[in-house]
Amino acid sequence: MKLEFAKNDIEWSKGVKERANYKCAWADCAGTDLDAHHIIGRGLLALRLLFLNGVCLCKKHHNIVEEVKGRKKYAALMVLLVGKVRYQILLNLERKFKKELVRIDKQSDGLESSKVDF
Repeated sequence: MKLEFAKNDIEWSKGVKERANYKCAWADCAGTDLDAHHIIGRGLLALRLLFLNGVCLCKKHHNIVEEVKGRKKYAALMVLLVGKVRYQILLNLERKFKKELVRIDKQSDGLESSKVDF
């Protein structure tokens, strides 16, 4: 699988919406005020601009998703919205990059892992 990345946040947001044909991923939603939501938090720079890491949601459903972030409900919602396989791929990528950050941090002679960009 080829991973496609945007050049910046604006391009990423636009690309996520385009790939979703400007439709909210929530079943039977006709909302038109759309956001691009990071499935794996945007703080992990390695995945921040990865198009696969985005889902198009209307503002109402984006707020619902944000409210359950960090809870078990979030994973269940993501499986419903993007599918089990895609969500699992993203979780695997997240683990891989976080593991790499820890490895780099241990080798860095005091540099903090949060300062490492991918």
